[in-house]
Amino acid sequence: MRPRILFLFLSLSFLLTACATAAAYSNSQPLAVAQLPTDTPPPTATATDTATATETPSETPTATFTLTLTLTPSLTPSQTATFTESATPGPSQTFTRTLTPSRTPSSTRTVPPTRTPTFTPSLTFTPSQTYTPSATTTRAPSNTPDSRIQTRSTYTPYPPAVFPAGDASKLKKPPASVTNEPHLIFDRPVSNSAPSSQYRFGMTYDGRLAPHHGVDIAPVPGAMVGAAGTGTVFFAGPDQAQVFGTKENFYGNLVVLQMNQTWEGHAIFTLYGHLDSLAVTIGQQVNTGDLLGIVGATGIAYGPHLHFEVRLDDPYSYFGSVRNPELWYRPLNGGGVIAGRLINADGRFIPGARLFITCKDALRFVDTYWDQGTPPDNVLVENFAMSDIPQGNCNLETTVNGKLYRTSVYVPPGEVAFVVIQTEDK
Repeated sequence: MRPRILFLFLSLSFLLTACATAAAYSNSQPLAVAQLPTDTPPPTATATDTATATETPSETPTATFTLTLTLTPSLTPSQTATFTESATPGPSQTFTRTLTPSRTPSSTRTVPPTRTPTFTPSLTFTPSQTYTPSATTTRAPSNTPDSRIQTRSTYTPYPPAVFPAGDASKLKKPPASVTNEPHLIFDRPVSNSAPSSQYRFGMTYDGRLAPHHGVDIAPVPGAMVGAAGTGTVFFAGPDQAQVFGTKENFYGNLVVLQMNQTWEGHAIFTLYGHLDSLAVTIGQQVNTGDLLGIVGATGIAYGPHLHFEVRLDDPYSYFGSVRNPELWYRPLNGGGVIAGRLINADGRFIPGARLFITCKDALRFVDTYWDQGTPPDNVLVENFAMSDIPQGNCNLETTVNGKLYRTSVYVPPGEVAFVVIQTEDK
């Protein structure tokens, strides 16, 4: 009996344990949850994720579970996810979670700065010291003055000359034709400095001084004097032992350069006189603009100034080798040069006559060369010249033996305008 009762008791206990295990299994199954992205939300409005879990407990039927994920997009940084849990067989459960993405997209775009290229020149331009004359078409002067030019001022005649008038018979007779080949090849020894109006090349300072063999510029003590071009120092020092003028101590402290450049087979020398002090020595090589000395008043000088000359072939010759410097250095401010001949009916030069030049800006005057000591240019063969004339038309007039002669000429920039005035008297 006892064994039977014990068997029944054990059978009942086993049955109750199996029922309790089945009940617990049906009410506490694990959920299969899909992982949501933590970066940028997916661009679609709905996404479905399905997970299937299968377990086969002893003596129980197979159960299938379905998990559905639904995303609701929003313009706000948060997203709403809906989860639906269903079991077959069994009831379904639905719950909702709000997800906040870990990175918020930015609508700002950073543009890298634009690199600005830096230009480095590969070549350095060095101007040539060689002058090549170009063919120049000079407008023919008119016998009728330009009516558009108004007289700017009047001129008071100078007093009677100390020196007698030049002798035309001793002057070289110019050719009948004109060859206009300018050679404005040098820089000015003192920047932006024009010659004295009353004492240009070949003039006599209203008849009170000897004919001038150069030009006087820079009446400022202490002004720096530069080389008109490249060359070699031929002489530097006082002219007491070596005479370059009419006598000793004529120029005082002076520098003479032999220019590297020649012209028509002629050697060119430039002379710088009346210097206060010198900055170069004999044999020294100089470039254009190199300091030669300081403006002074040494030698025969009425005040501080630079006496500048151009000589051909013979650096010691005061008579015969000098030429008008205004036909050798470049004019200022894009201006030009007026040069020409005043001749009589026989075609000979008329010395010591004054010409008035009226341009759009001012009235100017220049005298014809006084004597044979200041010869004309080898090619132009002129007996007057004036530089720094503004571009445009200018009227010229002169009075010879009581008769007035007038003409007009156009002045091109950087060139020489040449004019011939011939009188009726022999």
